[in-house]
Amino acid sequence: MLAKLALAAALAVPAAASFLRAAPPPLRLDPADSWLVYAKAAGNGKRVLSVNASWVVPAYPTTRGGGNAPGWWFGIEPVPADVLIQPILAYGDGVPDYQIFTGFYDWHNGNWVQSSVENVKPGQVVSGSIAWDASSATYSQSIWVAGGRPITTKVSAKNEHGETFTDVYFVVEHQPNSCTEYPANGNVVFTNIAIAWEDGHAPSWSTTPFKPACNSKGFINNATTVTFTWDTK
Repeated sequence: MLAKLALAAALAVPAAASFLRAAPPPLRLDPADSWLVYAKAAGNGKRVLSVNASWVVPAYPTTRGGGNAPGWWFGIEPVPADVLIQPILAYGDGVPDYQIFTGFYDWHNGNWVQSSVENVKPGQVVSGSIAWDASSATYSQSIWVAGGRPITTKVSAKNEHGETFTDVYFVVEHQPNSCTEYPANGNVVFTNIAIAWEDGHAPSWSTTPFKPACNSKGFINNATTVTFTWDTK
C-alpha cells in the first residue's frame, strides 16, 4: 500500500519505499500488514490527553539504499484502530538518510497527510508529543531533535467518524528485504514516555510480535521505557 516518492528517481541510489500510503480496501484496520512489532497502552475507552516520548536515532543500516523505509514511531488511535496520528522517525523514505516528520492516516478513505521533513543523524535525540486541545477539539502533534525547532501539525477530532482517540501505540514498521536494511546497532529505545488519559489511569502495557521480520521483539522495561530489538544479519 506504499507508493514511491518522485524524489527517489532523482537520487543515485536505489528507489526506496515511502510512508506515503495508497487508498486501502474497505474496513482495513491497524495493525497494518507493514507492522513488525508493537507495544500498546490501552485507554479503556478514555480519551488520550497527551503522549510524550524520546528516542535516539539509531546507527545507519549496513545496506544504505533500496529498503522499505523502516520507521519507529508512536501514535494514538480510537477503537477500532482506523485513524492514526503519529510522529515518525524513518530511514530511507525517498532518501538514504534518517528523517523526522508527522503523519495522519485515515483507513476509511486512505487519506494520508504528511508534514514537512527534517534530516537527522545517528546519535541525535528525537522527541515527540501529541496533545489534546479541548477548546478546538484538535490534537497537536510535534517532533523535533534536541536543540532544533519542532515540526508541528494539528489534526481535528471533529470528523465524520465521531471517534475518540483512546489507545497509544509504539511501533516498528516496514518489513525489510534483508535484515541488513535495518539499523546496524539492532535496537531503538523509547524513553521518558509520559501518557495522560482523561481519567488519570496509569498505562498498562502489552507487546505484540505482529509480523516480526528479523526476529524483531518488543520489551516493556518499565512504565516509561519501551525497547525494540531486531537481528541485523
